[in-house]
Amino acid sequence: MENYGRLAQIVEATIDFAIDEKKIPYDLFFRLMEKEFGELGFRGAPPAEVTQKILILRLDAVGDFILTTPAIRAIRENFSNAFITLAVTKEVYPLAELCPYVNEVIVFETEYQSTVQSIDMIQIFETATIFSARYLWRRKFDACFSFMSDPTSCVMSYVSGAKIRVGPSYDISGTGLLANFPREMIGKFFTHPTFIDHEKVVHFCEKNLQLLSACGIKTRFSDLELWHDFEDVRRAQVLMKNFAQGRIKIALGIGANLPARKYPVEKYLVALKEIISRGAAVVILGGKNELNDAKFLEENLPAEYVKNFVKVGIDWRTTIGIISLTDIYIGNDTGAKHVAAALKKPVVMVSRESKDRERALPSFCEHLAFAPYRTKFIILQPEHQLGDCADDLKISCRADKPHCITQIEPLEIVSAYEKILR
Repeated sequence: MENYGRLAQIVEATIDFAIDEKKIPYDLFFRLMEKEFGELGFRGAPPAEVTQKILILRLDAVGDFILTTPAIRAIRENFSNAFITLAVTKEVYPLAELCPYVNEVIVFETEYQSTVQSIDMIQIFETATIFSARYLWRRKFDACFSFMSDPTSCVMSYVSGAKIRVGPSYDISGTGLLANFPREMIGKFFTHPTFIDHEKVVHFCEKNLQLLSACGIKTRFSDLELWHDFEDVRRAQVLMKNFAQGRIKIALGIGANLPARKYPVEKYLVALKEIISRGAAVVILGGKNELNDAKFLEENLPAEYVKNFVKVGIDWRTTIGIISLTDIYIGNDTGAKHVAAALKKPVVMVSRESKDRERALPSFCEHLAFAPYRTKFIILQPEHQLGDCADDLKISCRADKPHCITQIEPLEIVSAYEKILR
């Protein structure tokens, strides 16, 4: 723990207490940590801009990161001489590695947890402390910007030791303060907790910029960015060489981080057969969990008009190159959708979220809050949620398999494809 062993000891004592008493002693934790941060020189007035050190936390998925690129750019534009550290997950690192607006990118090695029970908070405190001791404390950050108020980001923002800590006071779904923390504790984790209006849907990209604006940070542009290099493009060009020349090329994204967001491949097959018959070709994109689904589509579509990149196992930067060589994205709500949007490709997305849920809870609307940003798009939705999902409209389809989304018919995809091309 270098010279900061006392900080680690406070966290360790907090964890021991939480295990014994089944609760975290927040008041005592913050009191002891603030005293130690002060004695070690982590507090006090920020220095002049030329010597400022800024931490940006983005500890979640690829799509969320892409939607944060305008905010990262804005931070650099407002703090041109600061030393900026960007912390991301292992999955996101390839997309962040070449970011021109930061001085360094470091990887948070623990998987992102969007919802946790209280016992998991112990793990979060522990991993945040280990990460801070290894990478963050020696920087003595003047400011930390966190674009999520999930437990991991809250704890990491505070344990980083940053003097100023900016973050949203409400979680991204708009359902209120996360139940993991007492309400008054949000103001301890963040020195500048920012309330975002949830009377209407605010796109996640714009919500990030609102957070900066609330702190007096100006933004000039909100266009998304992708960072890759010539080699990434060259690999994509080699993989796509001479494929289906003269045909409209579709990037098909069949992956998703939740099973309920996956549209059945049997239905995709029906839609794709019709679309291919109208002069298109398809490249299949997804992760290792989609190997069987991709194989099924490849084996049942005309060989000369389909490329299965799931079995090839391309990385995210090559995926950018592949999508740049296509004409349209069709698929699930996944990171590839945001890559396509950043490249200004038109998007047809199949959503699990029903229209009646959107009407009942407009401020919670998932598919509009994370819609393809600043590009043409059509989002296909089921009319209603099914079964138990219809009982509580505060939650979108909760099944552990394709469920509400299955109501969308293949011909709806065909129709949307034709419409968006026109």
